[in-house]
Amino acid sequence: MSFKPTGSIADEHLFEQPPERDNSVIVVVDGDELSYVTAAACEQRGVTITNTQNEKSQGFKNKTEFFKMIKGLEYPDDLFTVEETQVAEPTQNAYSTVKKKLFAIRERFNTDNIEIYIGGVNNFRDSLPLPVKYKGGTRDNAMRPILLDDIKNYLVQYHKAIVVNDIEADDFLSIRSHAGFVSKQKIIAYTQDKDRLATMGWSCCPDRGKKQFEPLYVDGLGLLEIDDKKKVRGHGRKWLYFQWIAGDKADVYCPRDLVEVIKGKKPVFGEKKAYDLLVNLNTDKECLQVVHNLYLDWFGKEPFSYTTWDGKEVEDVDYIFAMQLYLDCCRMLRWEGDKVVVSDMLTKMGVL
Repeated sequence: MSFKPTGSIADEHLFEQPPERDNSVIVVVDGDELSYVTAAACEQRGVTITNTQNEKSQGFKNKTEFFKMIKGLEYPDDLFTVEETQVAEPTQNAYSTVKKKLFAIRERFNTDNIEIYIGGVNNFRDSLPLPVKYKGGTRDNAMRPILLDDIKNYLVQYHKAIVVNDIEADDFLSIRSHAGFVSKQKIIAYTQDKDRLATMGWSCCPDRGKKQFEPLYVDGLGLLEIDDKKKVRGHGRKWLYFQWIAGDKADVYCPRDLVEVIKGKKPVFGEKKAYDLLVNLNTDKECLQVVHNLYLDWFGKEPFSYTTWDGKEVEDVDYIFAMQLYLDCCRMLRWEGDKVVVSDMLTKMGVL
């Protein structure tokens, strides 16, 4: 007896041959991001509130839920203690989630060529003489997902993830994407990190909810725009110029932090102002001139000294030093050892 399809569209799809893989396409995945997002999703977080007088405790989703419940009541400041809690799912659940995500990437881009990179030790940006620790602040105080290291080890052992030292995984995604730009091969950097959008080559942001983000080919000066949530978006070198003057709250760097350290007051300047200064410019020289003039206005021509976030003294530097410092924060590498010297760039572009 032969089996025949019922004739419905849904059933007919069961008998279609899957499309042939295009393995000339390479998708480069940020393993740090994949690990963190998965680990965070595979645990339950909350808080335990304890009454210090009777030592009774109760769990809540968060502190807001508890304090909303007791709003209006009078009590001593030390009556309650708050303990953050984490409970992880079985490790196999996390591994299964990772496998499903990698399968979805393969299906989405119709390729078996998936490269995964994980950040190792000695990120060079950690040693930059910044007034505020790179990726510090609230990140340092945030709870680390329990299964984070387990998932990273799983990616290395079973999915051939590569651990890169001295640079961030984001840098290596940028390096691979730029290599595709040079060789004309479709190498797609797959990450939610917006730093990648200044690098020439293919880039794609993972899906967020129902909205689909298609691969974007970044080439040239690029553009800036404001989305429906009033956030500045962009790509190409213009996005790099934007980050150079606006900073990045997620990575915790901002040139105005240094101005505040040396002058005692932070200039009033936001993303919208940075957008307005750059959006209508048409050349790299015009953009670089705006960046140069803004740093000169902020820092002045006279040398200055300051103390870094970890207590080191930096003496007799100038505004071009500050430009170099924050360019090194925001610019992703195009190849290993890639270095752009700001003073040389200013001279070459005729800004100095």
